[in-house]
Amino acid sequence: MKGLGAVLLMAALTPLAGCDNIANKATTPAKRQDRTSSPTHRFVLSTRDVDLAFDTQTGEVCRTWDWKPIAPPEKPAPDTGAIPERKRGEFTPTCLALYEKYRTESEPSDSVVLSQESNTN
Repeated sequence: MKGLGAVLLMAALTPLAGCDNIANKATTPAKRQDRTSSPTHRFVLSTRDVDLAFDTQTGEVCRTWDWKPIAPPEKPAPDTGAIPERKRGEFTPTCLALYEKYRTESEPSDSVVLSQESNTN
């Protein structure tokens, strides 16, 4: 019974043996992204509708081009007054409008580093 207790104690304490490395990981600086690279895949196309995409920066669904449904408008719901969509994404903004409103920008510290590097040449 004492042998089983010792094994269980060792099994419980073994994961704690590596905890002293946590402090080292917290103090290591994060890697900086190269300024020359630009963010890619901001807009991810929908797998169901080719007319829609997901903006990974804002978290919104957007239309990939400025389309309008050709079906006649639906009547508003009598209980809520909400107008149902004729096609998925009908009331979403275009991806271009989202891009213009929320530009993809880098960290301000990167531009300072760039200007210092360009002045040393």
